[in-house]
Amino acid sequence: MWGRQDKKDGDGLPDAIREQLREADALHVALGIAFDRYTEVRAAVEEMLDRGDGLPAKPERDFFDGHSGMREAFTEMATTYVNARGDYSYFNLVTGNTPEPLPVLHKDLSSLIKSSKRTLKNLERLARRVERRHKRLLDLHSTLEPIRARIHVALTAAAHELAWVHPMTSGRYTLETRLNAAADELRELDAGIVVFLPAMVIPDRYRDVEGTIAKVREELLRMR
Repeated sequence: MWGRQDKKDGDGLPDAIREQLREADALHVALGIAFDRYTEVRAAVEEMLDRGDGLPAKPERDFFDGHSGMREAFTEMATTYVNARGDYSYFNLVTGNTPEPLPVLHKDLSSLIKSSKRTLKNLERLARRVERRHKRLLDLHSTLEPIRARIHVALTAAAHELAWVHPMTSGRYTLETRLNAAADELRELDAGIVVFLPAMVIPDRYRDVEGTIAKVREELLRMR
């Protein structure tokens, strides 16, 4: 009984392995598509960073650094797949499909399929997260663009107005200090290095700077 069962299982291994290979092929294609999706949206995010338009660069780079192992996981799966395919071709063509190595190949393919499914799930989840981060950056850029334009115009105007105030005027240097501090904060915001705030409140920080500049300009008007 056991002998007949073993023979049946052994006879069925080539078909089982061919089915595994079809599944491994499909997973390999799906992994490639998911990895391309991830790398494309990651490139889109990275292209938006360090442009001096207020988008927070460091949190995005920290996020990608925290998931740097995904590329290695994908490469490992692709290499394992290629090796498994090579093993099958060797067993099938060179050894004449002899049964001895088939259980090992069957086991290796089972492990490959399981790992590929896990990697695919993680990769697709990561791609979705990066897509959401990309959308948030796009929305933030649209929000910040008119605010930043107003503030830079106001800052330039305030600097010109301050230049017309006599150096000996009481309170002039206090206003100059406040204006310089606002300009420094604006540069940090534009550079995206204000990392202690979530992206959702960055526009409020810009509005705070805008308010500071407005107050300085009001006091400058009273000095004339």
